[in-house]
Amino acid sequence: MPSYQCSVTDNFIETDGGYANIRVLRNRCFNGMAAPLSVQPVYAGPVYWIRNVVYNAHKGARAFKLEGGVNDNVICYHNTLTNHWTNAGGLQFGDIRNNLFMGPTRFFGQRDRDRGRSVLKIGFQDPAGLLDHNAHRTGLPVEMPFVFNNRAFASLADLAESTDAERHGVEVGSYDQVFVAAEEPEHAPSNQGRLYRPEEVDLRLKSDSPVVDAGCRLPGINDRFSGKAPDLGAYELGNPLPHYGPRSKRN
Repeated sequence: MPSYQCSVTDNFIETDGGYANIRVLRNRCFNGMAAPLSVQPVYAGPVYWIRNVVYNAHKGARAFKLEGGVNDNVICYHNTLTNHWTNAGGLQFGDIRNNLFMGPTRFFGQRDRDRGRSVLKIGFQDPAGLLDHNAHRTGLPVEMPFVFNNRAFASLADLAESTDAERHGVEVGSYDQVFVAAEEPEHAPSNQGRLYRPEEVDLRLKSDSPVVDAGCRLPGINDRFSGKAPDLGAYELGNPLPHYGPRSKRN
């Protein structure tokens, strides 16, 4: 399912009810009202989400919809999302590494505040699940913004010290600290929200971004990295951008 771009009122991409070996690669998704990427549920799996981009979606809340009772094996590598990872549904097994989560630092009304949204909320039933080398935008006004396996923490460092998760995680702040030329979107708070054009947003990384060289090696996934280590998110510093949209001929 490679290389599309769209503006939608529901999920950008759904793997709902999928069974085995589903691959969602290199998509660019702008302007969406619902949780952008849906996994509810996936049986057996794995479902791979690799180098996808989401910009301006779902009030910046949950990047992945995981409400089903069974989400067996979910693999997420090198995605760039203007959303946090906050889910009520859990994972049997997950491998969540080298992603860039740039959710908002504010709530969009009292309902969002009452729901207790956080910067990170995730859990694995299988203790072998992996959560590491991800970047999370902080600043959301909650006392315990990081929740892992139903335990809440005040910082990413506290989470890492108490668990095996995010030992190499990174906290980031503003968009201009990370991206070449990308303002924070409005996060699609309503159907009257602003629509952004992909050609006006540059989500490539600045050379001095804290997420450059902050990733881990994933053989077969990020072998063409430049620098000391792979970068976080969908775009490796110095590499050409993928081709999005229709092609005039088969390559």
